[in-house]
Amino acid sequence: MTFQQLDLVPVLFCDQVDNLPDVLELASQITCPVLYIRGDKEPKELYPAEEFAERCGGSVDVVVAPDCDHFYNGVERHVSGVIAEWLQGIVKAR
Repeated sequence: MTFQQLDLVPVLFCDQVDNLPDVLELASQITCPVLYIRGDKEPKELYPAEEFAERCGGSVDVVVAPDCDHFYNGVERHVSGVIAEWLQGIVKAR
């Protein structure tokens, strides 16, 4: 990555933040099964899993991963196991 590209990163991030859809507002339109994983070190205000689950039009499984940041550092195996188990359950239900 060049220095010129690095200068664009803050601009692109700000553009993304300004243009992100409101997932809570749109939750009622989502009818497929959802797995919402949040690390316990992530702020609930930014990752409102429980409120999303209440508003969602479909089933939602909320998992709060213990000792976990936004990037799942150190708990990758646990999180991938949660995802694999959830997917197996969805496939069996179909």
